[in-house]
Amino acid sequence: MTTDSTAAGARQLLRRTDLYLRLGMVLLVLLLAAAITLEWFRYGSLLDSVSAYYYTPAHAVFIACLCSLGACLIIYPGRTGFEDVTLNAAGFLAFLVAFVPTSRGEAECDPRRAFCDIPSSTIAANVAAVLIIGGVGLLVAYLAPILRAGHGALPHAGDRHARIALHVLAVGYVVLVAGFLAERATFLRTGHGLSALVLFAGLIIVVVNSGLHLGHQGGRRVWYWAILAVVMLAMAIVWIAGKRGAMEHWIFVEESVVILGFTFFWITQRVAEVWAEPEADAEPTDRVLT
Repeated sequence: MTTDSTAAGARQLLRRTDLYLRLGMVLLVLLLAAAITLEWFRYGSLLDSVSAYYYTPAHAVFIACLCSLGACLIIYPGRTGFEDVTLNAAGFLAFLVAFVPTSRGEAECDPRRAFCDIPSSTIAANVAAVLIIGGVGLLVAYLAPILRAGHGALPHAGDRHARIALHVLAVGYVVLVAGFLAERATFLRTGHGLSALVLFAGLIIVVVNSGLHLGHQGGRRVWYWAILAVVMLAMAIVWIAGKRGAMEHWIFVEESVVILGFTFFWITQRVAEVWAEPEADAEPTDRVLT
């Protein structure tokens, strides 16, 4: 009985940790949304993108939320090794999106609303720190299975697709480091946009991968695919409208659709998992914290 009670308590702790981590990420998104909304009310207009709020009084909230979300994505274990590596990559890129600002474009800098002068040396120092820690993380991911230190703890150790994803991540990391060292000015100018694009792509991959996993467990996940289709359709409509000049602040709307879509997925995924696992006390799979 003692062993059964301990095992049941451990499973309950894992479920609560999963829930609290998910809710924490949702609260971080709401915090960023609140900061942007306050700026909107204060000045009466939206900026062209979510990233542009880096230059506003929401600067600290923007960076703090992205870094915290990045850490959560890295900490959270994926359903499979492939998903786990993808989440780790997205989390790493969230730090770059936070520290490398988007271009202000041709708009005149308003000192009342913007942090007009962010020294490039400051940005470069933050990026260097992220790249160093990212390299340490990659090294651990490669060495732990070899040293048998990651058995049962690193999902990619026995997953061929995850190993391929890890190799792709390593190549991307080398390209990032090379670009930072060889063409720092170009890196600081384009790093934000490219990192954000790959980050959003990673989040979409995670959502699709999760949908494929649920799709093999019955027809009750039709609603999940329907919501995913609506989000993808909305992204396509916004992109087309923006390119044709029919929508103002279309990049802001596009980013918001992705963020809200992933947030909704993050909330409802657990509901789908409960449906797929009707026995609450069933033994959990190999999915453990990394």
